[in-house]
Amino acid sequence: MNLFDVFLETVRRQPDHPLIITSMETHTYQSFQIQVERLIEKLGDQGVESGQCIGLHYPNSPDYIRLTYAIWGCGACVVPIPVELSASEKAQIFHNIHMDAVISKSDILDELAAIQNSPPLFLDDEAVLIAAIQYCAHPPNQNSQNRTPKDSDSK
Repeated sequence: MNLFDVFLETVRRQPDHPLIITSMETHTYQSFQIQVERLIEKLGDQGVESGQCIGLHYPNSPDYIRLTYAIWGCGACVVPIPVELSASEKAQIFHNIHMDAVISKSDILDELAAIQNSPPLFLDDEAVLIAAIQYCAHPPNQNSQNRTPKDSDSK
């Protein structure tokens, strides 16, 4: 069981319970799940899939949490890229961690111009998905390294 599964189980047990309360809005588990499911569909339509590393360059907010769960819901890994970091610190992350794509807020996307490898694709009014320049390779899948050809044939 992973954190996304725990989230879904909690939605099942207490759909109307508040999940996030801000000064402007309250999100129940069920309403939040609906929003996350929409993002999962949009990310899947853009090719985000299990095993990918997706950078998340977004300010702290309910949207950050929503995007995190949507990435996990696709089976991908979230790579946090704090917006507070300097340009050189962000560059260091990209040079040391493989990322297939990055989600950012449209009004701070210019901070990632050096790594942007595609035009932005809007996921909603503010969140955009971009392909990232590949500076390093994705680590090999540990599970596939330990499987024999016979194991692969039986799956």
